[in-house]
Amino acid sequence: MTKLFASCAAALLLSASVASAQGNGSDITGPSVTQSTIAGGIFAPSAGNVGTTAVPVTPAVSNAIVSTSNSIVATVSGGGTITNPVTGAAIPAAAATVAVSMMSSASPEIKAQVNNALSTSGASATVINTLMSTLPNLLSNPTPGQVAEALSAFNAVVNTANAGFLANPPPEFSAIFSVLSQIAASGNAAAKGR
Repeated sequence: MTKLFASCAAALLLSASVASAQGNGSDITGPSVTQSTIAGGIFAPSAGNVGTTAVPVTPAVSNAIVSTSNSIVATVSGGGTITNPVTGAAIPAAAATVAVSMMSSASPEIKAQVNNALSTSGASATVINTLMSTLPNLLSNPTPGQVAEALSAFNAVVNTANAGFLANPPPEFSAIFSVLSQIAASGNAAAKGR
């Protein structure tokens, strides 16, 4: 499972530059899409691989992200399931609801539940707090750059989490992973004109 999350973290990180194109219209500075490595089964950026990737800012990218967000909310709210994008395993409905709530209204109770789940990762409180701060309103009313920030923050948790956490993550983490993966994939596909 560690390798599965590692691969997905790499994919999410690579998608971050495309997903952030939804709002600010500028080039994005971030990891090079050709120089990432898998080290010890956990995605770790190569030293010095920071570069600028020009991303086409189109209404199609923004529309794809909004459409995917709406679809995820409708699916979970309607009792449907979301799946782990790597394993295909269904994520428990309660965890999916928590993730969607965290990325929509983010009540104090939901924030506490997600924070508790992430606190078992072994990642620092700073890294966890950064992810927590990027998630509210991501599905309901994202701000420019918020998708890229959420993807980067998610990858920071993956990069600093312990192997036990990645091997058997809490369902809330898997649900966040699923949602971010779907958003990133739709932004990437729109940017590539698919």
